[in-house]
Amino acid sequence: MARDDEGEQLPLWGEEENSDLGTRTPYPVATPATAVGAAQRPDKTARPSPTTDVEDRPDPDGLWDIDAVATYLNVPRQTIYAWRQKGYGPHGFRVGKHLRWRAATVVAWTVERERLQ
Repeated sequence: MARDDEGEQLPLWGEEENSDLGTRTPYPVATPATAVGAAQRPDKTARPSPTTDVEDRPDPDGLWDIDAVATYLNVPRQTIYAWRQKGYGPHGFRVGKHLRWRAATVVAWTVERERLQ
C-alpha cells in the first residue's frame, strides 16, 4: 500500500476501499463486451456472422470490395479469390489495382444459384 502525505494508506492501482465493509476490493473487471474500444477492433480473421446487424452489411447500391462480397455471401475472402481463379462466382472487375463488384451483379448471381438448385 502507498501512503499519502498524512500517512494514510492509499489504495493501489486496481483497488478501491469499500466503505461499508472497511475492506479493499478490486475494481470491476471490464468484460470483452464492455472493454474500451472492443467494438472498434473486430477480429479480421473471423468469418462474418449471418446475423450481422443491418449497419454492418454492405451498401446494397454501388460498388462492393472483396470484404463486402465476402460478408454478403458469408464466405472467407480467400474463397472469393479462389472462385475468381476458377471463373466461378459473381463477375468482378478491376478499378486500377482494386477488385470491385456491382452490388446488383452479386445479388443476381446469388438469386441465380438459388434458382438452379
